[in-house]
This record gives sequence, C-alpha cells and structure tokens, in this order.
Amino acid sequence: MSKLPSDPRGKNSSGDVGCPDASADKACENSGNSLRGAKKSGIGNGAGRNKIILRRCVTVSMLVAAAMVLSYVESLIPPIVPIPGVKIGLANSVTLFALYSLSIKEAGAISLVRVCLSALLFGNAVGLLYSASGALLSFVMMALLSRSRIFSCVGVSVVGGVAHNVGQVLAAMAVMQTPWLITYLAPLLISGVIAGAGIGILSGILIKKTTTLLKKLL
Repeated sequence: MSKLPSDPRGKNSSGDVGCPDASADKACENSGNSLRGAKKSGIGNGAGRNKIILRRCVTVSMLVAAAMVLSYVESLIPPIVPIPGVKIGLANSVTLFALYSLSIKEAGAISLVRVCLSALLFGNAVGLLYSASGALLSFVMMALLSRSRIFSCVGVSVVGGVAHNVGQVLAAMAVMQTPWLITYLAPLLISGVIAGAGIGILSGILIKKTTTLLKKLL
C-alpha cells in the first residue's frame, strides 16, 4: 500500500488545519492565554473604576443630606443678634470638608444642591438669590485658598464666612437699589470671622479624623 503524501500546510489525516509543529502549538497557546488575561484585566479594571465612582456618588449624596440637616437645624435656632443675615453657617462645614476631602467639582455640586434645596424647603425666591450670591463668592474664595496651601483650614473658613456675608450684602444692594445697606457690612464681617473660625476648627478636626478612611474608600 502506498503512503499518503504529507501536507505542507500542517493538515492531519482528518483534514483539520492546526499549528504546523510543537513550537507553533506553544505559541498559539501562549497567544490565547495572553488574550484571555487581557480581557480579564480589562473587566477587572472597569469593575474597580465603577466601584470607586459609586462610592464617590454615595459620599456626595451623604454630604448633601448632612448639609440639609444642618441647614434645617440652623433654621430652628433663633437669631443671636437682631441683625439680618447673621448666621452660624453650619452647612458651610460640609462644603469645607468636601473641598479638602473630595474634588472642587464635587464640593461645588454639594454647595449648589444644598443652596437650592434649602431655599426650596426653608426659604423663598429672594432668599435663594441672596444665599446663592453669598455661597458662590464664598465657594470661589475657599476653593482658591484651599488649593493654595497658604491658609489653614480655619483661615479658609474665616475667609469663606466673610465672603458669604459680603456676597449677600452686594446682592441685597443690587436688588433693593439701596446703597445704605452697606452699613450692615461691618457687623456681618465680624460675625463672619467669629462663625468662620468656629466652623473651621470643627471642620479641621473632622477632616483629620476621616482622611485615612476616605483614602481607603475613595
């Protein structure tokens, strides 16, 4: 009986095409393993990123809720002095905490949502305008100073408290067209310094206590 001629393309007796020799077989196997490993690595990295994004979203939501609770508590506190605009600014501690623990975008989102919801639940349209003006100026100043590393957390909070009151007075002067409202600025500056210092001290303690935990989670 005559032998079948060998196929140079590496076909076996059943007509299937395979790797032509042992070294090619090993190369094919290694290539397949590499592709499978790359796919698994990509899936793993994607799942890890999704978990981090989810954790940050949950953290932002919790901070918004905390700011709302503090705003409500502050609305129940009677005025300390009979001067319009003088407040403790408890909710500002949440914004300050977010600036040092999260990104500027996330801290800005927390501040914006808090101002809008507080005005909707506890205030009115005019109050929203005043609060938004003060919160915007305060946030811009605190964001710049917190990244400059020149001021401590207390210093940043004091500047934020003063800027918030300045923004409110300027908004009131623009809406009411009454320049004499500038006379409110002096007592508001004093209250801003006092309240800002207190909020800064409390926020600094909270930031130090939670920095390690947040680094692990986020």
